[in-house]
Amino acid sequence: STKQSTSSLNVFSVSGSAGTGEGWIDPSAPVNSAASLQKTLDEALKGSTFKKRISILGSTGSIGTQTLDIVDACPDNFVVDALSA
Repeated sequence: STKQSTSSLNVFSVSGSAGTGEGWIDPSAPVNSAASLQKTLDEALKGSTFKKRISILGSTGSIGTQTLDIVDACPDNFVVDALSA
């Protein structure tokens, strides 16, 4: 027979709201707002001291624009060397 733990946290007892990440227990990647992007970047880059040089091919698409948002939010960590539409 298997023994179930009764002290585990039930994350499904709190409902989320329409993809915003609100209502969940400290989501690892909150979405849909500039504040949530900044929170995610701050956590991911905490204590980092690198300067990454990047080239962006396809800067007008969704991934390209999101990458440019990250570069803009973290100028100490990223510099764009080459950019194409």
